[in-house]
Amino acid sequence: MWRNMRRQSGNSDVTTFWSNLWGIKAPPRVKHLLWRICQDCLPNRARLRQHHVQCPDVKSLFGDICDKEDRKTAGRVAVMMEVMWRNRNECIWNNEKEEASKLGWLGFHKWRE
Repeated sequence: MWRNMRRQSGNSDVTTFWSNLWGIKAPPRVKHLLWRICQDCLPNRARLRQHHVQCPDVKSLFGDICDKEDRKTAGRVAVMMEVMWRNRNECIWNNEKEEASKLGWLGFHKWRE
């Protein structure tokens, strides 16, 4: 993000951007996360694999859950993942989302249905 801004404008805009980011009223860990997002240096699966870090894919993760947990626990995990996926899509496509604290309750109630 900031790299595009840097190409399009002068150095003062970049400095202003970073000054504004570091000046927001948020805990340091949140500002650090934003900095990492803007620097494109979050440790996602693709980036970790570039550095030869072994990380399981989603299929392996769910395979382990299904193999090692009882069916009830695996079902709860599956329902919770579906709730989070739907919430993610609502946020992206409709700009609507539930509060994180509500998602757990929603998942619990959906699992009981």
